[in-house]
Amino acid sequence: MPDFKKRNIADYSSLSRAELDGMLEYGRNHRLANQYAGRRILVFPHFGIRKCGPLAAATAYACLRSGADRILAIGVLHGGARPELKAAAERIAKGTGPESEPLRGIHTPGESLCADEFSVMHFEFLLKGIAEAEGVRMPELIVRYPVLTCGEPATLPGIHELADIAADSIIVSTMDTVHHGIGYGTPEAEALQPEPEGLIMARKKTADLMDLLVQGDYREYEKAGRECKSDGLANGPVLRHILGGFRSEISDLAWEDMSKIYEAPSPTWVAGGLIEMTGDSKR
Repeated sequence: MPDFKKRNIADYSSLSRAELDGMLEYGRNHRLANQYAGRRILVFPHFGIRKCGPLAAATAYACLRSGADRILAIGVLHGGARPELKAAAERIAKGTGPESEPLRGIHTPGESLCADEFSVMHFEFLLKGIAEAEGVRMPELIVRYPVLTCGEPATLPGIHELADIAADSIIVSTMDTVHHGIGYGTPEAEALQPEPEGLIMARKKTADLMDLLVQGDYREYEKAGRECKSDGLANGPVLRHILGGFRSEISDLAWEDMSKIYEAPSPTWVAGGLIEMTGDSKR
């Protein structure tokens, strides 16, 4: 698996002023950056910052303009480079009860398991940059990583503590909902170019995932997520558990060509959206 944390750090250093200004302008003027009210979670993608940075910037602006003292960012802990997570997932797939897995739970950035995680980096980079540029106070940022939710967020170790943090926080999260193409195991005959047909598929798959969360159908959510290779299998049910009943809207969709990074034939690409999850005001 490529070292995406190292890649991100290099990208931040090499961003031109024009590139950074462009994504900040997009974020500053986005509808969602100007109406952070009520019970809401914004979800942004985390592939290359030049492609999805504008969506993360809109999320960061929304948080800062809310005036919140604390932000809870629920990230993705990628298991591809972590043999212990892969082994646990394989045991569960074979029928082992998830409650017997010691890694199942809510993890913190200070743990060795999370040392190389990168999914919240863009948001943190842009949040700090925007706060400094606009002369506003940087809120407290708490990052957590759900692992092996297994369709049962209510029994996830640490979920009650996470809910307590969420009760007094603005909440954001991240996921890349579709990984598609030859480099991700899609048969060549079924591999779609991202534009136009691939992104039509990606938006539909993303909407389908959100609909399953709205319904609280965690098993079908995980099944559909595995089919489109979403990396939000663990955090999606946690977001729904925290928010309760909600409605969702995909505001924007972005994508990135991953064929060179994985040294794979084209098409090989990833997509994710800026997603607004708005909770039931009655809860």
